[in-house]
Amino acid sequence: MSVKLEAEKISKMSEYQFYQFFAIDKPLTNAAKAELREISSRAEITDYGFTNEYEGGDLNADPMELLSSYFDVFIYTSNWGTYEFALKVPSKLFEGVFDCYPQYGPMTIMEEGDHTLLRFILNHEDGDVTGHFQKSRRWLDRLKPLRGDLLAGDQRLLYLGFLHAISREELSADVAEPPIPEDLDALTTPLRAFIEFMEIDPRLLDVALEQAPEPTSEEDELPLNHWLATLPESLKDDLLLRAIQGDELAIGLELLAMYRSRGDADAPKHGPRSIGGLIARYHGEAPPPSEGLIGGASAKAPAAKAIAARRRRLEKAIKRSGSGWAEVDRLIETRQPSSYKTAVVLLSAIKESGVPYEELRMRVTTLLDTHKRKKNFVQAVRRAGIL
Repeated sequence: MSVKLEAEKISKMSEYQFYQFFAIDKPLTNAAKAELREISSRAEITDYGFTNEYEGGDLNADPMELLSSYFDVFIYTSNWGTYEFALKVPSKLFEGVFDCYPQYGPMTIMEEGDHTLLRFILNHEDGDVTGHFQKSRRWLDRLKPLRGDLLAGDQRLLYLGFLHAISREELSADVAEPPIPEDLDALTTPLRAFIEFMEIDPRLLDVALEQAPEPTSEEDELPLNHWLATLPESLKDDLLLRAIQGDELAIGLELLAMYRSRGDADAPKHGPRSIGGLIARYHGEAPPPSEGLIGGASAKAPAAKAIAARRRRLEKAIKRSGSGWAEVDRLIETRQPSSYKTAVVLLSAIKESGVPYEELRMRVTTLLDTHKRKKNFVQAVRRAGIL
């Protein structure tokens, strides 16, 4: 059945629910598959997954218990407008990390034995208004890479989850926002999918970026091989033993997390604003940083410092994307305002990387002509002075 016909069939159902679980770290055992079959005789069960759709019925189990016991990632959609994305991570890699994030409501954090479950929930009071449930089977592949990124130390998912939570539920205005992660202005494809799935307003992300930290200077970054040489021999021996025993995937993720968090002892435990200040700015009830203070934050940094920070962001952006042109095309095709902004950042990086002006002019002119109906993108390019 085509995707279009399947979507039309689903949209006519009076009640539709979609559950999908996936195991990443290791396949399901035969015993686990037998236990899952006891829960549902109709579910699609593979060595790594469990998928079921319900028209009027429901899953005969607690989804979070299944996630905790068997899987690593979970997706749920319904045609009345409830969507969920959840994942399981080893608690030992995140000691103290989750303390500054909401623990309930739209973003829920639960400890289950040696693991922690992160659960993000969106409820539409007026029912499904975006048709997410019509694309139910596509969401897992788009979102599951976020777990590996989080395990490797990328905490942007957590901050985006925080933005989702404060936009959907009233929290204490005096609570400080979590630390703002680097590269929040250059989101990966899975992170943009999360924004789409949770329907995070790009304007809220723009407000968050007003107080984003300066990117780490390339000169300040300790090369990975040099950092590895500083690890204690006893730790290296333990890691080698675990690798021989087949735990190499977890070892790689743990090492990346350790490398990324090596400066966390000196890092700020909170962002520069209170939740109240952030929301007030989002609703237009507070001036931008250049015009006043937000939740106790200082005024805009001196111009020279801001220019240097911007240059480092551009250098990192072009480094991540190679030549950058293919990534620009892909970002534009998403039709997301936040992606347009990232595309313009990459175009600025390409310009400052020394590409010949004639090549730049030809490519950008072609882009503007090809996407002339995407007025927000065209205006953003012109405002940025790319040509």
